[in-house]
Amino acid sequence: MGKHYVPQNYLKGFSDPANQEMIWMSDKSKPTDKPKYLPIKVVAQSPDFYTSQAEQWLNKVVEMPAQEQLRRLAMGERIHGDDRLIVAIYIQVMVLRVPHARKILGGMVRDGVADFVAEIKANPDEIPADMSKEGFFELLDSWHQVINENGPSLEPMREPWIQRELVDMLYGMTWRVIRMDEPNVFISGDNPVFFTDEIGLTHLDGDLSFPISAEAALHASWIPGSAELMFVPGTAYVAQEINRRTVCAAEQFLFSSNEHVDVDKMAKQPPPTL
Repeated sequence: MGKHYVPQNYLKGFSDPANQEMIWMSDKSKPTDKPKYLPIKVVAQSPDFYTSQAEQWLNKVVEMPAQEQLRRLAMGERIHGDDRLIVAIYIQVMVLRVPHARKILGGMVRDGVADFVAEIKANPDEIPADMSKEGFFELLDSWHQVINENGPSLEPMREPWIQRELVDMLYGMTWRVIRMDEPNVFISGDNPVFFTDEIGLTHLDGDLSFPISAEAALHASWIPGSAELMFVPGTAYVAQEINRRTVCAAEQFLFSSNEHVDVDKMAKQPPPTL
C-alpha cells in the first residue's frame, strides 16, 4: 500500500452511499472507459510518495484536526477563528501534497536548469581552469539530459509543509459554502483545489473552489462580502461549474459517489464563472 496524496477520510465524503469504504474512480486520460468501483484505501495513493515522517506529520497536524471542521461545513454549521484557520491550512497543504504540484515544481526545476546551463555557456569565465571548454560543455549537457529524462530529485518536493503566507491569504478571502439539496452532486479528484494558474490567488479576480463533500463545496474569492462564513443554496449551474473545474484541475483521476460521471463532457464545457 502506498502513501495517500488525497486523504482517505476526505474521499469518504464522496463514497458510495451504500458503502463508505468504496468509491467510483474515473480516469481522465481514458474518458470513454467506464468508472471503476474500488476501495478507497487503494485509490489516490502511490508508493513512497512521501517520507514516513511527512506522512505522520500530515495525519497528525493537518488531516486529523480538520476532519471535524470539514464535517461541520458540509452539514451547514458555521466555523470561526481557529477552526477556520485549520481549514485554511488543510486547503493550502492539499494544494502542495498532490501529484499536480510535483509536476509543476518539477517543470520549474527543469526550466531553471535549462536557464542555468545557457547562462554558464554564455560566460566562459565560469569554466573550471582544469577543464577544456568542450569538456565542460559536454558535462553540462549530460547533466541537463539526466534532469530532463529522469526528473529532478523528489526529496525537496516530498515535504508539503505549511506556508504561512498562503494560509493567511486563504483565511482572509470571502468564503461561501455552496450546499446542494439533492445528494451526490459534487465530485472530487487527485487535485481537489481549483484556482486559475494564470491568474493566481493574489489577483483581485482570483478565486478558489474546493469540494468538501458530495453535497457541499467551498468557494473563496476576493469579492467583497461579509467577514462571516456564508452558506449559499446550490444550483445546477453552480454545481456544473465546480465539477467542471474539478475535472480540469485533475491530473488523471476523478472520484465520485456514483458511476454516472461524464468526464469528457465536463472537460469540454465552456467555463462559466461563479
